[in-house]
Amino acid sequence: MFRFLPRIARRAGSTVRQAAGGLADLVLPPTCPLCSHSIASGRVFCGACLSELLFSRRFMENACRRCGRPAVRTGVGVSTDEDSTRPDCCPTCESAKSWHIDQTIATLAYEGRVREAIVAAKFASAAPLAHGLTRICWPFIARRLSQPWPDDRPPDVVTFVPSFWTRRMNRGGCSAEIFAQGMAEWAKAGNLNLRFEPILRARRRIAKQAWLRDAERISNVQDAFGLRKSYARLAGRHVLVVDDVMTSGATTNEVARVLRQAGARHVSVAVVARAIPH
Repeated sequence: MFRFLPRIARRAGSTVRQAAGGLADLVLPPTCPLCSHSIASGRVFCGACLSELLFSRRFMENACRRCGRPAVRTGVGVSTDEDSTRPDCCPTCESAKSWHIDQTIATLAYEGRVREAIVAAKFASAAPLAHGLTRICWPFIARRLSQPWPDDRPPDVVTFVPSFWTRRMNRGGCSAEIFAQGMAEWAKAGNLNLRFEPILRARRRIAKQAWLRDAERISNVQDAFGLRKSYARLAGRHVLVVDDVMTSGATTNEVARVLRQAGARHVSVAVVARAIPH
């Protein structure tokens, strides 16, 4: 009889949580984290906001698998040349000598409503918005992760691009960390072995990348990141690095360099959005 007690306790706890959630919805009806309009229980965004967010996803469907650069609007398509050294790479990646990222998965295009959502999600007060973005991005990311490079295995650990402590204090947290934790939770729900680990630390404050030219962005983040002491070795591991947005890729590429230097065999990057060059 006693062996059934844990199961009974879990069911009772689940029932209590459901009842509490239903009561909360009656007292404080759920609202869209972007526009504050009322939404049905279980929804993340209202229909209008969700449509605007997902509208840009079509640009990312045929993006370069290695750097995430979309082929739309740039005139730069994915390489199909027989002489290409890697499949699914754009000409920019093919000629890059210091690109340390194996694959980049970007769900949305960084423009319009998506840009507004990501900027707002940088602050701790908008944590529900960050969780909502993670929820709508994860299915696309999970599908891409299930199609790894040849002779490779899917990532078994997910981490994030850290912010320096002064920026974390100003914002109340780090949205990239929320995204990474959320992806680990969704992976667990889907029976995927993807464990969240805070591997990296920001060694110094860096200027905002959005204010800089591409060449300046590289020097801005050079040696700005390091490993926490407990992660001195990552030999043979495949690490998934999460950030909110990728523009030139200088920041995530520097993080990938640090991880590879520590022994990581492969580094994949997942971002909520990718800037589209015009």
